Amino acid sequence: MALKPTIYKFKVDLSHLDRQVYETLNLTLARHPSETAERMLVRLLAFCFNARERLEFCKGLSNPEQPDLWQLGLTGNPELWIEVGEPATERIRKATRLAPFVVVYCFNSKGISD
Repeated sequence: MALKPTIYKFKVDLSHLDRQVYETLNLTLARHPSETAERMLVRLLAFCFNARERLEFCKGLSNPEQPDLWQLGLTGNPELWIEVGEPATERIRKATRLAPFVVVYCFNSKGISD
């Protein structure tokens, strides 16, 4: 039997002074069984840094065709593609073909001590 994701709920009071964004976010994140807590928190931070309408968490590790986060336009095409970790060069090329804006938050848990 496959392990199920663990669900985490966060309440974030976001104040982004440069973009004049002030809101309370109630976010639900699913942590894949193979994902570290640190990587999940980097996904949360990436969401906060890029908070905007229609930004959403994707299936991430469960679906290799999707990024960790994206913002879909009204036509259903990605407008913003966000990767967390160390994506392969080909994956970044694919993202730049699919979305006009691509952001990568580099993250390597091997350098983090417990």
